[in-house]
Amino acid sequence: MNNVHLLRIGAAAAVSGAAAQLVASVLEVDASGDPAKAVRVVANTGFWNGDRLLDLLGVLLTVGALTVVGRAFAEGRETEWARAAQPFLVLMGALGAGAVFAGANTKELADAWVDAAPKAKPSYLAIFDASRNAADDLFFGAFLALGIYLALLAVAILAGRTYARWLGWASAASAALVLSGDLLELVVADAFLAVLAGFVLFLAMLIAFGVRLWRLAGSRGRAPASPMRTTGGATTTREQVRPATEGLAALEGQSK
Repeated sequence: MNNVHLLRIGAAAAVSGAAAQLVASVLEVDASGDPAKAVRVVANTGFWNGDRLLDLLGVLLTVGALTVVGRAFAEGRETEWARAAQPFLVLMGALGAGAVFAGANTKELADAWVDAAPKAKPSYLAIFDASRNAADDLFFGAFLALGIYLALLAVAILAGRTYARWLGWASAASAALVLSGDLLELVVADAFLAVLAGFVLFLAMLIAFGVRLWRLAGSRGRAPASPMRTTGGATTTREQVRPATEGLAALEGQSK
């Protein structure tokens, strides 16, 4: 990819997406555990939907930035691996956005539960719990797709020279943490800590990708010397003609 503007947009999206997801994760309140307690937590959280919106923007910016990251690979084996990873990136974005929307619905249900008559509260609470579980299931799928994407991305990075090799190893480590933690969470609740560690590493990588894309834009934005004439298959540039012109002018001055 030689589109300097697109590379710079991808760089800005990478850093902004990482920042948005980090802030959204820090601001997110704990609404897990007993549904009766969780529904009160969600109902009393005024910034709930704002946090969901920030999370959604982070997901969208991340998908866009990583698409540019994949397009910036040089042709060869690395490009093939990057293309194989792209569908899992799209799947991660779709599942992640769906999880965010499901999480936003829980706020409406929690508010409705507060205003409902005492006899109707159990029904609203059951629907609230179902919506919360749906969001958790979608996040499970999103992290699974993210882990597979990072594993393929690691191979792409290590197969080429477009990005630093440490990014490839970091991608492999993040993939291992996310995949193992996501699957083990089915039997061990504390395994989510591994997912969280892999996600933090992923956000750090995203910022590093943003820096690399910005540098690529600078290096690929430098225009080569403009050609003037081609003779016998060789291209003559303005820089090559200038010394000869100056020498000719000096000879003419001496003859006078």
